[in-house]
Amino acid sequence: MNPRYIWALAVLVIILILGFIFWPKGNSKPIEENVTVKTPLVKLSGGMHATSTPADGSGASAIQGDSYLKIPTEIALGNDTRATIYFPDGSEARLIEGTKMSIDKASYSSETETLNVGMTLSDGHIWSKIIELATPASTWEVKTSNTVATVRGTAFDIAVRNGKTSLVTMSRKVALTVTDPDTGKVLKENAVMVEEGKMIEISSDEIDLIKENRILNTKPFLLPEDPTKNGWFTSNQRIDLDLDKKIEEIKKEGVEGALLRDKLWQDVLPVSETTTGRLPEVKNDVDITPTIEDKSLPKTVEPVKNPVVEKREPVAEPVKRLADPIRIEVDSLTPYAELMEGQTHAFRATLFRSDGTREDVTLKSTWQAIGSIGSFVSPGKFVGKLDEQGQELGERTGTVAATWTDPVSGEGFLDKSPMFKVKFNPDTVDGRAI
Repeated sequence: MNPRYIWALAVLVIILILGFIFWPKGNSKPIEENVTVKTPLVKLSGGMHATSTPADGSGASAIQGDSYLKIPTEIALGNDTRATIYFPDGSEARLIEGTKMSIDKASYSSETETLNVGMTLSDGHIWSKIIELATPASTWEVKTSNTVATVRGTAFDIAVRNGKTSLVTMSRKVALTVTDPDTGKVLKENAVMVEEGKMIEISSDEIDLIKENRILNTKPFLLPEDPTKNGWFTSNQRIDLDLDKKIEEIKKEGVEGALLRDKLWQDVLPVSETTTGRLPEVKNDVDITPTIEDKSLPKTVEPVKNPVVEKREPVAEPVKRLADPIRIEVDSLTPYAELMEGQTHAFRATLFRSDGTREDVTLKSTWQAIGSIGSFVSPGKFVGKLDEQGQELGERTGTVAATWTDPVSGEGFLDKSPMFKVKFNPDTVDGRAI
């Protein structure tokens, strides 16, 4: 072989080896490595009794305060504990006392704004508040033993009691698919659309009928009662309303899309993760400036003086903040579905904090009656009083509301009682019994 060809071949081999060694490796990484995937955060209220059982075999453990969840995981709440699961896009799932459920999948990429959530409800309630899903690839599903609820941006409550699934749509629409509890297979291909203000119930009897003729006889129907009579509903509706207002305020600042979702997520993170502590500046009180001793003059002996002791005012310790307030609830120790005009009734406002403690804030709250049914003579003390039209009709329906303001943050917390009636009482003068 010609020596020139041998040298050319050798040079080519050397170039290839050097190129392999020094070629940048960063571009060879999978795209997934550059995508930030966040996991949901759970916060408890009430008795603080809840367990999480991840599928990794690590076993059940008590949920302590604000906790990140290992997905997939099963969650079981005590009969005195509620929970809110915050997802990184701003969406929320709220669980009533005693709920048993699992989170089968939960991932969110802030780069693509893609959220994928899958939950299974065994017993209890899950209230879903979903921020509008941004991409076609995003999903939000809640399964029960016999249904699958699928949405893209809405608020709805799904419940399981004694094998019966109930779904209530509070805004927009929810697609409900019926499944076989034994096999998990879809029994009816076309999903039932449950519109706003309607509900649907699927019992084991319905499943048997569907298996026989594959026809879903049950259809969505209007709610049988005023949702404001249900404390679970009113509490979640109030939280949803506050969240919607918050989103609108953020949008007014020109924040949209992924930045808006990230803002919602940052606001629910534990304080230790959203604030950066700064160490106090350390000052040296010792003067190390060099001095020159003048030996040319005799030293004068100064009389010994008592040392001057600088008086320092005691430093007051910073006021320790109690656990963060979560919500207040208005209730009463005695029934009040119907009150007579002139009758007094005592309501109570209870504050729930993030550490599970409760505080009676009746006297610290501002009270008002809604619906021309009466007024408050003192905090929590209501007196029924109808207006002229109410007296002509014989009764009026209304509610009462309490507002408590957090003295630290200035944030206000509001709750209303279930609707009740005040009936006309002819044996009253100006609303007072005679």
